[in-house]
Parts: sequence; structure tokens; C-alpha cells
Amino acid sequence: MACTDFTVFTELIASCVHPLKGRLLYARQAIAAEQLIAMCDMNDVILRYHDKESFAADLEASSGDKVNKLLSHSAPTGDGKICEQNCEHFNAFFNHAAQPNVLQMTERFTGSHVVLIAKTKIEKGEELTVNYDCSVGYERYGHEPMMQWFLGLCSNHGVEKRPSALTMMPIKVDLSGGPTQLEPSISGSIVFLYSSHFEASRQFYEHHLCLPVRSDKGAVVFYSLPGIASHLGVVKQGLSAADIPPCSAAQAGRDTVMLCLLSDDISGWHAKLLEHGYAFDQEPQRTERFGIFNALLRDPDGYLIELQQFLDDAEQAEFCNS
Repeated sequence: MACTDFTVFTELIASCVHPLKGRLLYARQAIAAEQLIAMCDMNDVILRYHDKESFAADLEASSGDKVNKLLSHSAPTGDGKICEQNCEHFNAFFNHAAQPNVLQMTERFTGSHVVLIAKTKIEKGEELTVNYDCSVGYERYGHEPMMQWFLGLCSNHGVEKRPSALTMMPIKVDLSGGPTQLEPSISGSIVFLYSSHFEASRQFYEHHLCLPVRSDKGAVVFYSLPGIASHLGVVKQGLSAADIPPCSAAQAGRDTVMLCLLSDDISGWHAKLLEHGYAFDQEPQRTERFGIFNALLRDPDGYLIELQQFLDDAEQAEFCNS
């Protein structure tokens, strides 16, 4: 059976849609046994964590294919929660095999990373599979109340998660059509802002916009932005890999870039930042021309910051990955 809808995720991992198995993962090239395939930040893999009540509420509010999708891409964790996987991340598309070729180390989705290691030599085009009972423990931990409750929901909605009932064998993807010749994909992004008021900028992004620090290297601080592999780097002015280092907007004397942050509560952010003493170039307003509700202010180095919400709920959900 021919596969369709090929997508490249990394140098080693791609996916396609199989007529019977749905979306699956396969090896873009040969992988040696015990080779590290990927190390993924858990914040990128998991969209959100639920308690029993919030998951039941989300399930109740869903219908049709959305119910199947929510159950298929969620799993009980080792600390009594339900994790909902991010379907923009490839980790959501591993199929089960009793004898898998990938060791998926998740600490039952309570750790900081998901680590993927080849258990055996993997040929180009071979489906990448994991053992659900090792990564999640649907039957190994079937005695746990949360696991029993979750599997009951799956049974009620016709979604099979028990490894012993998943008997479809791994496949070999026919790559003669050339999907591995796809152009290299962009797997992440960092926007660098150059700061001549470094400590004030750190205060603004860390404590007033509450962006989590991904990495602090002293003269460069990386902040995690909402979304997959999106980051903001605030750099001391004068430090750069470029021969002529970029300068701040304040030194340039004009707007050189605008950072747009999406939120469902623009008015709330407006009130909070006013309390911290920030002045707004534009108060919150509807901008019908662009279909947005937005406000504009500047960070300590003069960069223009837009706080924005799309007026169309579907467009807001699409951009916010929810």
C-alpha cells in the first residue's frame, strides 16, 4: 500500500500517512544500533497536563474525530496526571511494536526530556516503533487508578491503547518516489534582540512578561517562547558572531524589528504592564484591517512589542497551537 503526505522532522526522522496505520514515523537514513536518534525537551513534546477533572471536561466538550484524537495522543503519567501530547511534534506519532526498534525513555512523561535511542540497526525507510508498555505502561501499570480510569474512557470511545491488542506489524516505507529528497526543514528559531540596557531588559522579559529562561550564558539569555522550538535571545550589545554586531533599536534611531506576542487577554497584560511603569505607544484596540485586537509598547532598549489577539477564534487557536 502506498504512503502519502510525507513530512520531514529531523535529519533521521520523517513521517507519512499509511492507509491502515495512519500517520507513522520512519527512518530517513540508516541508523546504527545504540545511536542517539533524538533528545526532545518535554515542554515541546507535551502540550499540557491534566488532572482527571480537566481531562474529562475537555473530552466532554469534544466530539467526533476530536475525541479520538484527544484520547489517541494522551497518556497517564507516572505522577497521576494525564499528559496531552503536542501533535505538532513527531513524538506523538510512534506506533507500538512488541519488539520495537526504538527505546523511548520518558520517565513516564515526568522527566525533563524524551530520549530516543536505536535498540537495533534500523534500515532506511523502516518504521520507527516503540513499546507502549515501556514508555507509558498501559498494562504494566494497569492496577493504578488513573490508568484504569483512562483505559475505561478509551474503551468507551473505541480507542485501543493496550499493547497486547495492538498487533499490526511494522512496515517498510517505499522511498522509491523520493520523499527523502525533500528540502531540509527548519526545526526551530531564535530571534536575537541586542540590548544596551541588559539588566533592565532581563527584568522586562523575565519578571514582567514572565518568559521562562531556557539558558543563561551571562551576556546572552535565551527565553522560551510559546510554541514549538521558538526562542528569544537577549544579547549584550556589541557581542555577536557577525563582523559588524547588530545594535539596539534605540541606537539605530528607528524601529528595526517588532516582537509580536500572542495572548487571549490583551487587556490583562495592558493593566499588568502599566502597574510596572511601562508606557504604551498604542492602547488596546481593535484593528479591523488586520483582524486583530492589539496593543503596542517598547522594551527598555526601544524595541517595539506588540501584544496581539486574532479576532477570529480559529485563527487564534491555529497560531497559538491550541
